[in-house]
Amino acid sequence: KVDITAERVHMEKLRQSEEQYHKMDEEVEDYAILLLDNEGKITNWNKGAELIKGYQADEILGKSHKQFYTEEDILQGLPEHLLKKARIEGKVQDEGWRVKKDGTKFWASISITALSDRNGNTIGFSKLTKDITHKKLAEDKLKKAKEDAELLAKAKSDFLSVMSHEIRTPMNAVIGFTDLLASENPRDDQKEYLQILQYSTNHLLGLVNDVLDYSKIEAGKLSFENRPFDLKVVMNNLFHMFNSKAIEKGLKFHLVPYEKNNLFVLGDELRLNQILNNLVGNAIKFTNFGEVSIGFLIDKESETSYEIRFQIKDSGIGIPNEKIGTIFDSFSQAEIGTSRKYGGTGLGLSISKSLVELQGGRIWVESQPGSGSNFEFTIHFGKVASAEKEIMENVGLNSLEGMRILLAEDNIVNVLLAKRLLEKWGCVIDVAANGAIAIEKFKETSYDLVLMDIQMPEMDGIQATSAIRRMETGGRIPIIALSANVETELEDKISKDFDEYISKPFDSKKLHGTLEFYSKIRKRILSDTM
Repeated sequence: KVDITAERVHMEKLRQSEEQYHKMDEEVEDYAILLLDNEGKITNWNKGAELIKGYQADEILGKSHKQFYTEEDILQGLPEHLLKKARIEGKVQDEGWRVKKDGTKFWASISITALSDRNGNTIGFSKLTKDITHKKLAEDKLKKAKEDAELLAKAKSDFLSVMSHEIRTPMNAVIGFTDLLASENPRDDQKEYLQILQYSTNHLLGLVNDVLDYSKIEAGKLSFENRPFDLKVVMNNLFHMFNSKAIEKGLKFHLVPYEKNNLFVLGDELRLNQILNNLVGNAIKFTNFGEVSIGFLIDKESETSYEIRFQIKDSGIGIPNEKIGTIFDSFSQAEIGTSRKYGGTGLGLSISKSLVELQGGRIWVESQPGSGSNFEFTIHFGKVASAEKEIMENVGLNSLEGMRILLAEDNIVNVLLAKRLLEKWGCVIDVAANGAIAIEKFKETSYDLVLMDIQMPEMDGIQATSAIRRMETGGRIPIIALSANVETELEDKISKDFDEYISKPFDSKKLHGTLEFYSKIRKRILSDTM
């Protein structure tokens, strides 16, 4: 007698397992569960498959699974490719458009698993399909929204770029010629008119800069320079710029002295000035009596860097405790009526905070209503090499007399302004109306420096500068970019071939100091090669 009890138990378990599988197979409606033979023909079809694909079991059993694919996928051999890959790898997953019985399409998530016998030979496949059309449409909608947002952001950036150029170009002339007139010993009444013009145009420029910088910060496209400058000179200039305004209000304006002659640092002088101008301007604006003081000190120092802390104190109206937490938010001022009474966009402190933090620093305020405010911020600066420091220490002692400059600029008013300034400083000027003419002039004449406008007809300043760099044989000529554009991508391109970037409207003092700096470097290079 042969005991077949164990075999019967095994067969019963197998039968129960198959029943459970079929029961589950019938109850699962969210997934189409198919069994395929080795050739891809359908041998099993569940209720979920009927609901998703539209076929009854008797309509589809024994037919190829290829009919669920689009004509394009069939022509490309996708059904065969997926089975072949499953046979080799054991399992394959795919997503794509599939076709229902009525010809409509749905986006399917598919998993195909190879089924093997005891010897490891493939005997068929199990195929799991889920309709995820809703997910696909949501993803497509999100992708379209992202693309639309990117197009809108680019359109906004392009608009700001154009508006920047269109606003800054005439402002360059207004500010420049006002400064020229103010330097030519005007009568007392004319001097008053010119001061009003200077204040108004600088105020307007500040508003324009706030809006443009806020947009750039929002887009994450704000860039920073890393150039040498004297921190003590910056603070002295700041004091002289605001001193007359403080005197007008009857305030004591105090600059805390720095004990050494100079403190040369590597950083972004323009952005530092922007922060200081905002904070000092606010201190004077919100102080009706008493005093305002400004100063800086070195918090930390290493072999390669400084951490500088700036302080702006006032005895003004102060800030309520409940408002201090939001004072650095965009479009925020301490009181609702503040903007009406004192003016401003409500962007200044928000922009200042971003500028500080993007340079590795932090900003904070201590204040009490009626007791004034104390704004402090830190910024990390690099140290200036000793050779470069020596050149900077001598800047201002040498004259620009006889310095030969090529000015590439197409705007007639800007040409007139730049020529007046440069000739007043003793420079010899040649003018080129576009980049192509600038290249020709560069071939014919030896220049000490080139002032290159970026946006010009026929050939722009970037193309012209690139061509000049390829032509150079006697060493690198300093080329300074001039632009009324604020586009960050433009600044990235500028930094490669240009030695300096000055935005319009340019500060005549900064331009003069920049020319002297490069004049000194140029003279040193020439003397070393003789």
